[in-house]
Amino acid sequence: EQKTGESTFNLNYANNGCLVGLIFITAGCAILEPWAAIVTGFSGGLLYLGVSTLLVWLWLDDAVDAIPVHMSNGVWGLFNVGLLASTNHLGAVYGCSEHPG
Repeated sequence: EQKTGESTFNLNYANNGCLVGLIFITAGCAILEPWAAIVTGFSGGLLYLGVSTLLVWLWLDDAVDAIPVHMSNGVWGLFNVGLLASTNHLGAVYGCSEHPG
């Protein structure tokens, strides 16, 4: 890639990117606004790439990238629900719209 300037397509990154999006939005799918879902998905992709690179740098063996996909994005998805939840959707889904965030 660096010698010829042509980019290559990595199927593992594509598949894991799809999984990241599904895992990341699962926690807040009913209570996030569309703009918050876009922010959540974008940050989830960046988080996946960062944690995957960190594991390689630390010499930790994770052949299928389960830690960057499931653990890091699952935890960060839960935090995003607390940060970006809509009070209108909270009232419609749970009957209570009190949101301290």
